Amino acid sequence: MDKDNKVIDGNDNDISHNYFVSFSKNTGIITVNKRTIKIISESISKVYDGKELKSENDTKTISILSGKLLEGDYLVPTYKTSITNVSEPVKNEYYITAFDKYGNDVTNHYDFKQEYGTLEIKKFKLNITTESERFVYDGKEHFPSSDDNDYS
Repeated sequence: MDKDNKVIDGNDNDISHNYFVSFSKNTGIITVNKRTIKIISESISKVYDGKELKSENDTKTISILSGKLLEGDYLVPTYKTSITNVSEPVKNEYYITAFDKYGNDVTNHYDFKQEYGTLEIKKFKLNITTESERFVYDGKEHFPSSDDNDYS
């Protein structure tokens, strides 16, 4: 937008810096474009404990990779993904909502490009010790290595 054209709010404040505006002198059309913001959800992992792993619906769990929110605006994710059992990493999917400093939903002012972190639950390492053996649990049957024992 050139210096002669401005976006003015209801109180006659110049708020041009809040918008990406283009003006075509040939057609007289003014185009207001949404701000593009590239964001990513957090990646988290833990060792298996039988409890659900899910990101909190908190502004701290989202990072802005590029672009900038208007001053006072903030993001709140709503996470869709959770896992409970050992797994390969899965996408940490979410919905995003943008709010202004007054708590108004301004999501439609932005063009969000979403990327996804991951959730992963890792195997719990269990050491097993008997009188004659010591091994890490692997789900397989183990026998003592000594031939001095009668297994019958």
